[in-house]
Amino acid sequence: MTPSILHNAIDSRNDAIDSLHNAICSLHNAIDSLHNAIDSLHNAIDSRNDAIDSLHNAIDSLHNAIDGLHNAIDSRNDAVDSRNNAIDSRNNAIVTQ
Repeated sequence: MTPSILHNAIDSRNDAIDSLHNAICSLHNAIDSLHNAIDSLHNAIDSRNDAIDSLHNAIDSLHNAIDGLHNAIDSRNDAVDSRNNAIDSRNNAIVTQ
């Protein structure tokens, strides 16, 4: 083999090695991008789960407020019943005199 043919073969081999190295770097970059996409997806899922938890808490608070309203209505109705009983007792006392 003449020196120029040998040099050309070495240059071709070096070019092939450089191409392989570049391909490996591109693969690593693609893997990093995939990892970043997966992390972003996990963050989105966590955010969605947090939003669902917040919604559940808001619904629980609404239920508690409704229960409080029902209790207040029951208390008011009890007070009206007590007042009506007092009026009935007074009226009965007046009638029996």
